[in-house]
Amino acid sequence: VLSPFSPVKRLCIVFSLWSCVNWVPASMKLTAFVCLLVAGLLVSCAGEVVDLNEDNFEDLTGEGTWLISFVAPECEFCDTVSSTFTEVAETLSGSVMLGRVDGRTNENLAKRFEVTKYPALRLIKDGEYTAIEDHPPSDVVVLTTSNFDEFLGDGRAWFVEFYAPWCGHCQRLHPVWEKLATTLKGGNVGIGKVEATSEDELAQRYEIRGFPTIKFIRDGVSFDYNGGRSLADLIEYLEKMSQPAIHDVTAETLAELKERSLVTFVLAGGSDEAKEMFARVARQYQGGELGFALASEGVKDGLFAMAGDDEEVFEETLSEEALSEFVKANKLPFFPELGPHNYPDVMSMGKKVVIALVKPSDEEKTAEYTKLMRTIGREMKKDLSFCWLDADRWEKYIAGQFGQHPYPRFVVIDEDDGNLYVDDAAEAETITSFLKQVIDGTATPMKKEADKEPERQEVKKEAEEEEEEVKELVPRIRACMRDHVEMAVGGVALAGLLLGFLLRGCCKCSKAQQEKKKAQTKKEK
Repeated sequence: VLSPFSPVKRLCIVFSLWSCVNWVPASMKLTAFVCLLVAGLLVSCAGEVVDLNEDNFEDLTGEGTWLISFVAPECEFCDTVSSTFTEVAETLSGSVMLGRVDGRTNENLAKRFEVTKYPALRLIKDGEYTAIEDHPPSDVVVLTTSNFDEFLGDGRAWFVEFYAPWCGHCQRLHPVWEKLATTLKGGNVGIGKVEATSEDELAQRYEIRGFPTIKFIRDGVSFDYNGGRSLADLIEYLEKMSQPAIHDVTAETLAELKERSLVTFVLAGGSDEAKEMFARVARQYQGGELGFALASEGVKDGLFAMAGDDEEVFEETLSEEALSEFVKANKLPFFPELGPHNYPDVMSMGKKVVIALVKPSDEEKTAEYTKLMRTIGREMKKDLSFCWLDADRWEKYIAGQFGQHPYPRFVVIDEDDGNLYVDDAAEAETITSFLKQVIDGTATPMKKEADKEPERQEVKKEAEEEEEEVKELVPRIRACMRDHVEMAVGGVALAGLLLGFLLRGCCKCSKAQQEKKKAQTKKEK
């Protein structure tokens, strides 16, 4: 009976029961039992976490020492704190009372004790609040509207996390962010965090739409960080951002830069003003996969975008705007493989996208078709972007999106209006003719989702009519089934009755034969 209770509770209960039998006169046993049982229950409750609210808070916390945890329903770590509190309560065994307050339903208490994040701990001695540290000292700078500009104007670059207290991803990032700040303490990059749900002005200034959002900010310019969230990933990114945005190269070192960059932009020659513009544009892409270089010797004068054997030449009048557009238009290699890693970049180039669907397992056809599409792509790259998709890997996706067709083939996607163009043309002339129609708007697209709505409504109407017919038939079916069931039950009952008579007759016959056999045996004896 006592096994579910803690040792303290067991002792109190046994003591109460035993004392009422042995320690007092018979006339006082009932009174002693009640008093000692109440005392035992009070002592046994000393090791429990007490749920506090605005109604009982003052009465219960007016005396003694209380350690109180403020929790919130949406806080993932609050459950862990609650279970730890329960263990600690039994250990303290009455020397310190432990309480728990739901900060969301008891907002006045949360405001009174200045609770802004959960879980939060507060210590109360004889009704007086004593401040304690909710968290250990941190190397992460807490940035607010009042100190943000001051810290970010100290001449360093800053790596800032915009978070929300209830965000599970933010809570998982928290220990990594602490380690990052400790690792880079005293360096040339400051590590800070902004509680975006309470710092609305900063959240709006940096257009925060989700959590956590991480930004690298330098000289008033911010860059979104979209890489991995491990300590190694964050440090690698900051090391890249700490290096010069532009590399000084020769013909020999340029090859090394091209190998480790997705696309390399090279400025050879040019005025100091052109180099400054080039540096400003390069800084916007720093930390990514693009390389920017100033060539000193062995490279012909000009501005180039290089990726593998492909090379694009800047031919516009040099300006920062034209330079930015050139980098944006050539930030991907010509005719790249399309995949999850670059889909947003490919679709955001501001052009209709031609996707060659090929099966690398068929090497001969794939080589021939990609060569054809690359040739056409070079002629039409001003108006269209070209890439290819592995149909061996994505065959089910392709069939679901574009329908079943033989390979190789191509599709055209217009991301702006959602149009999809599909054609089975396989010759250079017919492909070029079709793509020209796509460019000038005379090609007929496949139906968009909005165009399919009338068909959906018609199908829905037919389904509703069939459902009504079924509803009308259900009562008839049930009545018919009821009749058949009644007939079946009657038949079973009749069969059972006949079987009963048959078995009874068999039993009588068997019994008569047994008696006859016994009489015969007796006679023979």
